[in-house]
Amino acid sequence: MFKHFLPNHLATNISNLVVSENPQLVKNKDKIRYGLEWMISGMNQIVLVSLLVWPLGILPETIIGLLTGALLRMFSGGAHFKGYCSCLILSTLQIIFITFISVKYTDVLSSYKILFILLLFISFLITAQKAPILHKKKHLFTQKIMLKLKIKAVITFILCTGWSVFLPQTTMYCVWFALIFQGLSLTVFWEKSVLILDAFIYKITLKGLH
Repeated sequence: MFKHFLPNHLATNISNLVVSENPQLVKNKDKIRYGLEWMISGMNQIVLVSLLVWPLGILPETIIGLLTGALLRMFSGGAHFKGYCSCLILSTLQIIFITFISVKYTDVLSSYKILFILLLFISFLITAQKAPILHKKKHLFTQKIMLKLKIKAVITFILCTGWSVFLPQTTMYCVWFALIFQGLSLTVFWEKSVLILDAFIYKITLKGLH
C-alpha cells in the first residue's frame, strides 16, 4: 500500500495520465516522469525537514541549505541510495546536522574559514570536472544536454557561493556545507560509501523481515 505514495509510483501514474490525454507528448513520457519524480521527492523532503526542525528554531537556515543543495544537485546529479526511504531519511539527517552545526557553532567554524574556502574550491573543481553524474536516468540525456547540465552546475555553484557572502554567517555556512557535500557526492569515494551503506541497510532490513 505504501508503495503507491512513493515518488516513482506517483510520477509514473501522473505521466501516464498526461500522455493519455496528450498523445503528442508520448516521446517525452520518460522526461515528464523524471521531472515529476524529482519535484515530488523535493516536496516530500521539504515537508519532512520543516516538521523536524521547526521546534529547533532553525527552519530558515535549514530551508536555504536544503534548496542550495537541491538546486545544484538538479544539474550536477550525484550518487544516491537505491531505496527512496533510505535516501530521504539519510539526506534529511544530513541537512539537519549541517544546519545545526552552522547555527550553533558559528564562532568555531569562523576560526576555520580558510579551510572552508579551500574545501569550497575543491568542491567547485570536482563539480566542473565530473558533473553531471547520472545513473538510472542517464539514457534520457544526450551529450549536448549533458554539457548544458555541466555548465548550469558550474554557474549555479558560482552564483550560490557569491550570494552566500551577503548572508548572515550562520546561513552562509549552511550554503557552504551544502555545496561542499554536493561536490563530494560526485566522487568515487562517496559512490562506494553509498554502496556499502546501502548493502548494510538492506541486510538489516532483511533481518527485520525475518
